[in-house]
Amino acid sequence: MSEAEFRASLESSIPRHAAIRVEEGRWIEAESLAASRHEFAQVVPQGRDTPNRHFCTIVDDGTGSRVGETWYSVVPQGGKAQFWVDWMWIDPEFRRQGYATQALRLLETEAERRGADRLGLSVRVANEGAVALYSRLGYAASNLHLWKMLRPASEP
Repeated sequence: MSEAEFRASLESSIPRHAAIRVEEGRWIEAESLAASRHEFAQVVPQGRDTPNRHFCTIVDDGTGSRVGETWYSVVPQGGKAQFWVDWMWIDPEFRRQGYATQALRLLETEAERRGADRLGLSVRVANEGAVALYSRLGYAASNLHLWKMLRPASEP
């Protein structure tokens, strides 16, 4: 991913992430863009040059057209290479055509090449299509975050 592609990816990811957090009831809409920008600044403080972070454009092999993107990190920890998919996005018009499956298989190969014995990722339970895809490819839950709403999400 070039610097220009990274900037475009970041700028489109920030509002998508903000909308997800609002939908989940974690943030209020008025504060969501600022909160999302802050979160991304923590994740990629040096932009594309952030250590251990990698940014890839997903392209169709036949046409060379961009169909999505993925961000991943590889961090040595506890004597092992920890490989984590931070972000995967397939543009809506290209979904359910096998691109995510192919990208995940390539990421699995890259994880093995880098010495990792597993690949981790996070998915929202509400994203049923992604949950089904990951399950079909052999991914299993290792942690579960639970929330209890104490008041309606629309209240500040």
